[in-house]
Amino acid sequence: MFGLFSPKCPLEIGIKAWIERRFRDLAAGVGGERIRQTKILTPGDADVPKIGSGSEQELAAFVAQICYWMDLSIDDFVLQTTEDANLGGASGAYVGPQTPEERPRLVLAQSLPQDPDRLLATSAYLIGHEVVRRKFPDIARSQDVSWVIDLVPACYGLGVFAANSLRRSGVPGCGTGGCSSCGPDETSTKGVLTPTNYGHVLALLAWVRDEETPEWATSISREVGHTMAPSLKYLTKTGDCVFNKDDFGLILENRSVSDLRAILNSPLKTQHFETLRELVRNSEAAEELANDIEPFLRQRETSVRRQAAAALSSVPKLTSDTFLEMLRLMDDSEGAVRGALTYALRPGCGEEQLALEALMKLINDPHLTTAGQAAVALSQFDDLPNGSLDAGLKLLRRSVAKLNDDVVSMALDLLKLLTDDVESLVAARFNDDSDVLHMVNGHLHPESEEESLSLPMAVPPSV
Repeated sequence: MFGLFSPKCPLEIGIKAWIERRFRDLAAGVGGERIRQTKILTPGDADVPKIGSGSEQELAAFVAQICYWMDLSIDDFVLQTTEDANLGGASGAYVGPQTPEERPRLVLAQSLPQDPDRLLATSAYLIGHEVVRRKFPDIARSQDVSWVIDLVPACYGLGVFAANSLRRSGVPGCGTGGCSSCGPDETSTKGVLTPTNYGHVLALLAWVRDEETPEWATSISREVGHTMAPSLKYLTKTGDCVFNKDDFGLILENRSVSDLRAILNSPLKTQHFETLRELVRNSEAAEELANDIEPFLRQRETSVRRQAAAALSSVPKLTSDTFLEMLRLMDDSEGAVRGALTYALRPGCGEEQLALEALMKLINDPHLTTAGQAAVALSQFDDLPNGSLDAGLKLLRRSVAKLNDDVVSMALDLLKLLTDDVESLVAARFNDDSDVLHMVNGHLHPESEEESLSLPMAVPPSV
């Protein structure tokens, strides 16, 4: 075990694991050895291109150098500038191609040449969109693509500029403790990592390069360094990371049950989390390891309890003792953990009556997403309990009040199982609530939308 005074990582474990997993995924495409050997550029470095008057030619030459470092060509883009006011305070925008023949556009604020460091950070961020679109099509289609793009400059030696460009404080996002599908939950806006987050990115970079005290770290902002120093110390002393440093750039798959059990019984907390995440997609292994997973339902970290519940929920039929232990999560303090429980409450679980009773409580959960998940779980049962109709209508009103389209859909799907005419039911029950009537009409009679062929337009953080 690590001792009483062992180093601690300053990040919540779910966010830490997400950063490490995605950094590894990018390394698998960029090349682990290349990332190890790439020169880390800092402000004032002789290799950083200069820009004088900021003419179109100088700006194009500047951006061309960034493209070259990131394995692309300036000819891959249409480069444009616009008045700062047109970008709403942002430094620039990436506009993805709408057809296979069209080139993506990089739109930069006209003031950027006056601040070369900001220009470099903005260019690298925008070019990162195209790196992901071309090299990582699976990531480009994922929910967390916006956050992954923030990591790209660090793979090409431009992470110091990227980190120093972040100046926004975090606010809660999805609230799941760094969920594995949507990325970090401490972001200022979708697709922008906080300086706290990025400190761990740079710590990972130093760690895989065997740099315990990197000289380039003196160039990062104090806010970024506040995380980087303890994160690097933690990684160096414990090695507790999603990936093994010696295997950086490789994605190891199909680990045996005995290997997974050994990790669950090790002191490596981040690997615990990542193994639980892996078991969500491996129900056979999760069933065999149920006794090893169960203690994690009582862990202090919210995201670990949530991930343990999700892993056990993948098991087709739990033992009665394990199922009852899962039901204790009904009283968990975190809605995301209670939400993970709903996936275990399904037909064929062996305890259907207890499952239905639990779901009827959870559909009224104060955490709206958990209540919606309970509605989805109820929809799987053929015989729904008394009170389901009223519970579904109550959930519908709550979700409309919160403008939560996803939960509105979940509530409507449940109501469709309980009545042949949802529209008439809603009109009769909510005839005095125009917001409910309008939102339900939008869901029942949606307008067709053309599918976009590109990544969404995105803007980098303002300095």
